[in-house]
Amino acid sequence: MSTPVRRLRTLFPLLAALALASCEGGADPLVPPVGGDGLSFIYGGAASGSYRTSGSATLRADGLPGFGQWAVARADSIGGIVVAGLEPTGGNRGNLFILQLRGRETGEYRCSYLGTGAGARKCYGTLIVGIDLNDLSKPGEYYYVDSGTVTVTSLTGDRIRGTFGVGLRALKDESRRITVTDGRIDVPYAEGMGMFNGLTCLVENLRSGRNAPC
Repeated sequence: MSTPVRRLRTLFPLLAALALASCEGGADPLVPPVGGDGLSFIYGGAASGSYRTSGSATLRADGLPGFGQWAVARADSIGGIVVAGLEPTGGNRGNLFILQLRGRETGEYRCSYLGTGAGARKCYGTLIVGIDLNDLSKPGEYYYVDSGTVTVTSLTGDRIRGTFGVGLRALKDESRRITVTDGRIDVPYAEGMGMFNGLTCLVENLRSGRNAPC
């Protein structure tokens, strides 16, 4: 199977979830976080380091999320939750992490490629390392979640908290793997559709290797 087709198959469920999430609510793009640790984890393997990000985001004039650190969650229209964060790494580069939960309740979610497998509570996601927000035609390296678990410990009307540990595999070279440990989620829900429309647009630009306005 060619890389473009595999990339499309990997990102489509995330794009669909983001699009469904963005159809709800009003125009306020984001709720600033109040306390909490944001989104963080430690990773090792083909790429290694520590990921930590929190805070709110603004939209650029072209509709894309502005560069800076942010972390946010969003309940979607199919009974799930999307958690996303951007971590700046220097210059105009950063790492984008998106996690999708197929469910909206506390407890354990089992992760797999595209959320396949038995059981009602599933999870999947992607980590894109080395995004250049000035040139989205150079998207960095894609890793997709294919194993592990997410445990949601608290769900309130405006916040999700939990822990996770997952395994990821590189899209272009599946021998390249990353193991994520000590994952922490403590982020607010986004309100309105502005930010998630922008995030959907960002991922679509990265997928297609273009720099199109939203």
